[in-house]
Amino acid sequence: MANPFINTSLSYSIVQDGIAVFDYRPPISHWLADLKFNRNLQLAPLLGALISQRLAQEASLPEIILPIPLHWRRLCWRGFNQSIEIARWPSKKFSLPIHTQLLQRQKATQPQTLLSKQERHNNLAGAFYCKKNLKPQHIALFDDVITTGSTILAAYETLKKEGVKKVSIWCCARAMPKEDH
Repeated sequence: MANPFINTSLSYSIVQDGIAVFDYRPPISHWLADLKFNRNLQLAPLLGALISQRLAQEASLPEIILPIPLHWRRLCWRGFNQSIEIARWPSKKFSLPIHTQLLQRQKATQPQTLLSKQERHNNLAGAFYCKKNLKPQHIALFDDVITTGSTILAAYETLKKEGVKKVSIWCCARAMPKEDH
């Protein structure tokens, strides 16, 4: 049964309006998985350069780049946040600071790859909180992959509740809805 508290149309709209350089399919899907799960950090500069080329076409850039945070346990286990590693390149190219402390992941969630769309939404309820000391007017939320949009939506809603005026979505790849395959 669908959760009536999940605004799937908002999630779809946010994801569709965001910037995704690629569809999530080979070889990009393999590169992102290799970076994330096999610690192949040599792929981060390539992916960062590719997204930077796409972002160069944008008229309006944000004040900061905010990579989707990992919970501290996952960060310790993995040893790095793949979104931060990739975001370093557009940060340098456009002289935009990366903020890693504004948005925090307070809930250790299950890996999203193992969950259905509905379970992903439920898994992220209350996952993020925003520190009150910094309120940029325009933030770019940055993630490596967007599948259902659950993670981005949870982060987006947290930032909007804290008064951020504009939240842009940037990612390397976006999974296409099943009917688009």
